[in-house]
Amino acid sequence: MATFAGSYVVTRESYYGTLRRSVVLSGLKQVLISKYLAAAIVGLATVTTGTVLWGVSAAFSLPSGVLGKLLAAESWNQMPGVMLAATMGSLWGCSLGWIIRHYYATTILTLLIPLAVEVPLMASAPEVARWLPSGALAGIASLPFDGLLAPFPALLVSLGWLMAAGLCAVRLLLGKEF
Repeated sequence: MATFAGSYVVTRESYYGTLRRSVVLSGLKQVLISKYLAAAIVGLATVTTGTVLWGVSAAFSLPSGVLGKLLAAESWNQMPGVMLAATMGSLWGCSLGWIIRHYYATTILTLLIPLAVEVPLMASAPEVARWLPSGALAGIASLPFDGLLAPFPALLVSLGWLMAAGLCAVRLLLGKEF
């Protein structure tokens, strides 16, 4: 979800045709930095909102014994990894938004492809999935899938995907006249 939210900061403005005006008025470098910063904030906001909403729904639906274990301090150990993965996913989505600049195509790429392809691969072929963007993000967050990379190597793989997409976006944008 954070990947979609990160792409949204670019694709929605592109959809409404105001991206060109933003670039002309502020400059490409300033708009790029602003969009990536906004994507990082949106990623953190997405994971925070999701955690709060999930917590509230769990409070009303789980038995008190299970809820107590769920809210114990040791159950929150993965939260820094989850927050980092959401931020990285949001930045990845922002890069995809800059590359594609089409709202619906980017939505398909950020929501449907991971759910339809990458998540099933995590269950059936984790040796392949761990090298894909969603698999790397799952490794950062320490999700309970066998075969995923440990958080630090997963972070490096995710940084590789992010750098490749970011460089591709910048290269495409530098060659484009707004």
